[in-house]
Amino acid sequence: MIRSPYFSVIIFLFFCTPLHSFQVSDGERVNQQITDFDIVSDNLVDATTVRVMLPTGYSDTVSRYPVIYLLHGGGGTHEDWTVWGVQEIVDDRDVIIVQPSMGKGSWYADAAVPGIDGNPKWETFFFEELVTWVDGTFKTDARREGRAVVGLSMGGYGAMSYAARHPDQFIAAAAFSGAVDTSRELISNWIGVSPVIDARVPYSIFGIWPLDTEVRQAHNPLNLAHNLAGMHLSFYFGNGNRGVLDNQNEYNPVNLFMGWIQEAEVHRMNFAMHDRLNQLGIAHQFHPYGDGMHSPGYWIRSFRQELPELMRVFDNPPEPVNRLVNGDFEAEGIVGNADNNDWQCLGQCGLDRGLELEHQGVSNGWVRNSNTEWNELYQEISVAKKTDYHLSAWIRTSGSKLTLLGVRGMDGATLVDTPISASADYAVYQLAFNTGDHDVIRVFAGLQPGGDDAWLQLDDVFLAAGLAPPVAPVVPDEDPFEPFPNVPPEDDTNDGAPAKNSGGSAPVAGSGGGSIPLSALLLGLGFGVWRTISRSFSGRRTGRAAPR
Repeated sequence: MIRSPYFSVIIFLFFCTPLHSFQVSDGERVNQQITDFDIVSDNLVDATTVRVMLPTGYSDTVSRYPVIYLLHGGGGTHEDWTVWGVQEIVDDRDVIIVQPSMGKGSWYADAAVPGIDGNPKWETFFFEELVTWVDGTFKTDARREGRAVVGLSMGGYGAMSYAARHPDQFIAAAAFSGAVDTSRELISNWIGVSPVIDARVPYSIFGIWPLDTEVRQAHNPLNLAHNLAGMHLSFYFGNGNRGVLDNQNEYNPVNLFMGWIQEAEVHRMNFAMHDRLNQLGIAHQFHPYGDGMHSPGYWIRSFRQELPELMRVFDNPPEPVNRLVNGDFEAEGIVGNADNNDWQCLGQCGLDRGLELEHQGVSNGWVRNSNTEWNELYQEISVAKKTDYHLSAWIRTSGSKLTLLGVRGMDGATLVDTPISASADYAVYQLAFNTGDHDVIRVFAGLQPGGDDAWLQLDDVFLAAGLAPPVAPVVPDEDPFEPFPNVPPEDDTNDGAPAKNSGGSAPVAGSGGGSIPLSALLLGLGFGVWRTISRSFSGRRTGRAAPR
């Protein structure tokens, strides 16, 4: 039997001991604008340092500033961008620059495989702690519209992966020589050996090829490109040939080979991303600058070129992009066509065109029946996990036993829904939700008639990442209400053939099999060793030293 005093102590410790620790040092001043903060977090196995550069006159104003998260490459730290002159480039612009040390070989991910000293969770640290701390400590514009992420090489991968996995967090992302396609075996092994730079077990980030495919593809920017809609996107890269900003006196064959192979590979990756974004109709800026190896001169030049673009984006953010296909129902004749990923029908649904029943344009969707079953128009869409989205729709309805607008997961779980009231005029409904662990969702509007004739008309449905804009006032139609046309479902106005209620999850691209080729493994190991040796002996701080 447990004695009561000991039991009391155990209960006290259980409730009073913090379940998680996040501690920040007072900060070490580098110069008048730059301060380094040491951070200890239970999400990391070692302490890390975050460098924050505040704008000129920061302490003399109550203004809120946008934030650029500037990510280093493999083998890098929070000091790199300062060494290369980022402070002089930013100059007196009104922006906060955050430069975190995020692990020299972390690939900005939560380690999927336990190491000797645990699992560093870099992505969790970044979004659950770092961004929260920055917004809570400094005078930031904490909206999505006030936050951008930029990185080089491994950090370019991190920037695009973070933007694609968390599209509710960033209005802009830029990659300089970024590894934006990690679908192939070579890059899998490259990632695999990268933890060696941090003195960690190889293949502890995503695992060993091909067993790493599912989790690696879940972070792959190319695979998640659909999530990048509605952001300012920029890609800068060379072709691997020696260019004007490379060291013309470099004759070390290892350095020349690594400078070539890395940039040649990201050249291929960026063109693949360019093609994918074009296929998806996602606007982006594409800057293949020709000759240039994998070296800092090009990255700092790219940042110098990109910074004015980012400032313009902060001043005039791009409009959100609708993630739904045919959300306004204006595309003729494809409602119910699964090949177009368009609206599908459960029960009796369809498309009205040219009947002056729409909210805007010339068309609207409809649901109508007099049965006792559930009827709905729905669309399945790939989304980012654990991300905030907002949904809006214009609806009018006769009313029924149950009428809903909502979002479900593919497992049938309801993420959010709202009842729709009977109304002769269109009214706007807005919903906010988080996707949780769902990467495919079903947006639906439907009704259960209860045995009496009931109908619903749907138009201008809009889904985007982030918080919803303010609700616009509902303005009733000026024309008198025209009742739903008494047309049987098999009439030509019904373009939506009934479809089965389907389930499933988003396909994972780039699966494959086979053992690890020795050449790829040696190349990856050579890269890790080369980066470690070069940074230890040749010195990353050649040129301008970080001010102290």
